[in-house]
Amino acid sequence: EYIPAPDMGTGGAEMVRIYNETKDPASVTGKPDGIEGWLPGRAESTGYGVYHVILRDMERRGIAPDRCTVAIQGFGKVGSYAARFLFREGARVIGVTDVSGGAHNPMGLDIDALSAHCKKAGGIAGFDAKNIGNEALFRLECDYLIPAASGHVIDGNNASAIGAACVVEAANMPVTFDGMKVLIGKGIAILPDAYANAGGVIASNLEYRQALGGLKFTREQTLAEVRDRLDDAYTACEPILAKGRTLTEATVDVTLTRVYESMVNRSLL
Repeated sequence: EYIPAPDMGTGGAEMVRIYNETKDPASVTGKPDGIEGWLPGRAESTGYGVYHVILRDMERRGIAPDRCTVAIQGFGKVGSYAARFLFREGARVIGVTDVSGGAHNPMGLDIDALSAHCKKAGGIAGFDAKNIGNEALFRLECDYLIPAASGHVIDGNNASAIGAACVVEAANMPVTFDGMKVLIGKGIAILPDAYANAGGVIASNLEYRQALGGLKFTREQTLAEVRDRLDDAYTACEPILAKGRTLTEATVDVTLTRVYESMVNRSLL
């Protein structure tokens, strides 16, 4: 009835423990490399999806990647991969925080060096850059702020201090409803979680299909599936956006319509 996948506080090791009990590779997704039914590209799929929707948003706004600035809260599998992809695209990642601390450089951080440091030290603390906390990170003037850690970190109390032009919900519900109203009032765009962080769910569905059908997907095929599905999702939202509604409203409308139609087609309604 439920197919688990890695989430906050869990990863491949926990997925293996589930698989060891069920003995069914289709019963769990996000399995580590080499485990029966594992999917190449699954580990980076959520962060890659975040990167892709930002890249598409840059195109729509007419911003070149090398002219773009980014701040990221959270440097786990989502935030770290999003940072790497954006860094290699030429974007300046000017600030990153995790539970251990933060790093800030207005000229841009070397994300490869930061990743190597975190692998060795276990966190951002101690990296050769100016220290920064979440409150200061949220105030940074930048093109994109990516909350990629926990939920409800931007609310009615701190949303007015956000310095970014766009908030990308890489975590699940990092912006509360009250926070959302403040951001919209300030003219700050939001790429909602149902769209921006869906890359992991898309890849998990591909992993599930692979486990059922015996087909083997490559990393390139996995990331292509993430790109295509996210692009299709935005296209489905465009007619609603044309009516002056927000992307958050559009994603909710599209989602509810699809669920309702599916339930009708299955005679559940």
